[in-house]
Amino acid sequence: MRDFLMISIGFLIGVIFAKFWFGKNQILPQNGKVGRDENEVNLMRAEEHRKNLDRILASFGANDEITNDMVEKMLGVSNTSAERYLDELEKQGKLRQIGRTGRSVTYLKK
Repeated sequence: MRDFLMISIGFLIGVIFAKFWFGKNQILPQNGKVGRDENEVNLMRAEEHRKNLDRILASFGANDEITNDMVEKMLGVSNTSAERYLDELEKQGKLRQIGRTGRSVTYLKK
């Protein structure tokens, strides 16, 4: 009986600790979903990605060339994300890379 009581108390303390540690919002409701549907989130990310690619291409109206640093500042993204955007546009045939690596790399619109 004493073991059962100790296990019950330990379980109760664990549940309270988990709620405190992970927060109230992390406990799943009965339908098993928290917040937005995963598909909705993916669609929102894809739309934001497309808009960022469009913003890069639109920036060529004011500039003849663009650099990774310019994309970072314009979109507020990391160096790696800026590289990925520029690489994607290059693979789509919309940009041409001038230079191989480093700060000397620029991109021209085709």
